[in-house]
Amino acid sequence: MNHHTIVGLRELARVDARPRPLVWWLTDKALALLQNTRVQVVLENPPPLTEPVLFAMNHSHYFDFMPSRRALWAQRQIQTVGFVKARAYQNRLEAPFIKTIGNVPLVSRGYLISADFAALHGRKPTDDEYRSLREHVDHGAPLPDASVYRALEGQPRDMLDLTYDPKIACYRDAIQQRYASGMAASVAQARAVLDAGVSLHIYPQGLYSTRLSRGRIGTVEFALALDVPIVPVGFSGMNECFRKHEMVPHRAGVLTMRFGRPRRVTRPELVDFRPFVPADEQRLRDVLEHETRTLMDEINALLDPAYRWGDDLDGDGLEGVARFFD
Repeated sequence: MNHHTIVGLRELARVDARPRPLVWWLTDKALALLQNTRVQVVLENPPPLTEPVLFAMNHSHYFDFMPSRRALWAQRQIQTVGFVKARAYQNRLEAPFIKTIGNVPLVSRGYLISADFAALHGRKPTDDEYRSLREHVDHGAPLPDASVYRALEGQPRDMLDLTYDPKIACYRDAIQQRYASGMAASVAQARAVLDAGVSLHIYPQGLYSTRLSRGRIGTVEFALALDVPIVPVGFSGMNECFRKHEMVPHRAGVLTMRFGRPRRVTRPELVDFRPFVPADEQRLRDVLEHETRTLMDEINALLDPAYRWGDDLDGDGLEGVARFFD
């Protein structure tokens, strides 16, 4: 049975990202039984915190948020809420758990393109179709002359809960508008978490990869939007203790979380920057990417050698449309 469905912007915006105390307590106890009998998490140089922060960590295993989240709570009483891609909310069996343990939904352009395509055509786009659409949305490249693209551009419809009328806005602008709207909701949800005294946890590389992979500019944008310090974190040891896609360790071992110094993004070029507004992202992309690379270098220095940069920065996790849409 297929338990996956397309999730629109309204449903994601209604998510209360703050953790429920009872669910948090039950999850903590379950993780203690599942993992901590065999896995020890060592925290090296955790910063003394006087305010909530944005922990920016590498993502080397699908379930590494579980032992890292629990270690911060068990050893330092630091509660964290993570950011989760919209694709995770498609599974109706998993979505209630994801919502209640505390997570902020993220709406990427990749998800919007793929989900809208699937809603209109009844299937996911192929990787070639996705690449053509992404080049069009990001850079204005012309779309191939084929019916699958003409329908996307010309057919009025409900596009992820917002009406799309090609007489009012073109397909490219419509995707960008929905991206800005979805990310504005994510910023509001993240701010509610911080206002509750809870820190945030994000993966700057986005997708999991056994070695550190290329960072995305979203972490820097969230730090600016929320006016919150970033704490770089290097997390090593998951792949020695856990098999791929398994949350229970197959062997005993030590996991190490190393923390860098908290810092704020203070580049003068970014004073008037509007986070997640496509025009501003394009205008200041070089500055955002430089700040992101600085952050990734800080994370890299905190990792064991096996988890640092590989020969390339692409990573070895999910590929193609599977990165955004099940």
